[in-house]
Amino acid sequence: MKVEALLPYLLKHDILGHVDAYVMVKETQKRHLPHIHMLLTMVPRDKPRTSADIDRVVSAEIPNKDTNPELHRIVTSHMIHGPCGEWNNASPCMADRKCTKDYPKVLREKISFSDDSYPLYRRRTEAEPGAPIMKRRRQRTAQNLVDSGPPATTLTAFFNAMTQHPDMRHVVYPDVFQHFTYLQKRFQLRKKRLSSQDDRMADTVGRLPLIAFNPHTAELYYLRILLYRVPGPTCFQDLRRVGNRVMETYLAACIAHGIVDNDQEVNSVMEEAANITFGPAVREVFANMLMFILRGEHLEFWERHKRVLCEDLMHAAGVNEPDEGVVSQVLLELKDHVERHGFTLSENFGLPEPDPVHVQPCIPRVIQHETEHNIPELEAHIAEMSWWWMKCQ
Repeated sequence: MKVEALLPYLLKHDILGHVDAYVMVKETQKRHLPHIHMLLTMVPRDKPRTSADIDRVVSAEIPNKDTNPELHRIVTSHMIHGPCGEWNNASPCMADRKCTKDYPKVLREKISFSDDSYPLYRRRTEAEPGAPIMKRRRQRTAQNLVDSGPPATTLTAFFNAMTQHPDMRHVVYPDVFQHFTYLQKRFQLRKKRLSSQDDRMADTVGRLPLIAFNPHTAELYYLRILLYRVPGPTCFQDLRRVGNRVMETYLAACIAHGIVDNDQEVNSVMEEAANITFGPAVREVFANMLMFILRGEHLEFWERHKRVLCEDLMHAAGVNEPDEGVVSQVLLELKDHVERHGFTLSENFGLPEPDPVHVQPCIPRVIQHETEHNIPELEAHIAEMSWWWMKCQ
């Protein structure tokens, strides 16, 4: 949906200039989050050739909070590196007490180019107020977008359906396809409603994407929880409404509903994660639960989900139960996750530390397979082939 919302601005509204051709590739990050790489080929007149051209389309400065508060909030919430360096030597980007990404960047009044032709972007001591490029290039188009509200999504279409059908406001968002069909970006009431026992439900039930919980996605995570709990919302404010009060954040709404401290809710998230994904992704969800959600009973939580956390390694090792080696490998991975945020398994969560005796080097299976050779057998084969080759000469 984000890509569909972005493309018209690039290809029709020419916010970066007129695009002659483009190619796009979708990839998945280590945390299983999809993203795209897009290469735009501009017509000659709109190709950025000077530092002023680059400054027009690229900004490496924090937006002005007074003139662009929403853009300032987005950038400071999701696009700030660190902390690292002297503020956090344990950051994953640190090597030899230095940030491998070269942060903090040197402040500069104007853009310049390095020896490898990469631009060194302008980062002034105090960024001058300015409008984002979308408003500079297409002020009227952008204003029309603001006036018309957020881009149409299945969630905003669900809000509209709840407004138009007050008698259906007992429906929660994940069950919307049980009662409605989605056509032309609108939900239309089904003529024949599906029952929860209907086999066709498997094809039409709405599933929300799993949110990888971390400090940057916390509100999305709590929004997702509320979508499963709050029936018939007509807007985002309704999701934060508890009684007659609209809470300031989705976390505050979850706390007011008594959801955050609910062990059943936490366990259901782990069970859903295990049904959707496996291996490292499940262990990352578990680690985030330890650090940011659970208020206690960490050891019980570990014992309850230990087998799910070990399943992929058990399969690779050819065992039916998690032995000491498998458990130590899982604990080592969890240890790596929590230590990135300044925690320790034993002191903060009461979990056992990985046993170094049973921890094996993390070698990819393909490489491990290619290096597991019978050396004496190979040497004998090479000697035989060498003799045959010499004889042929």
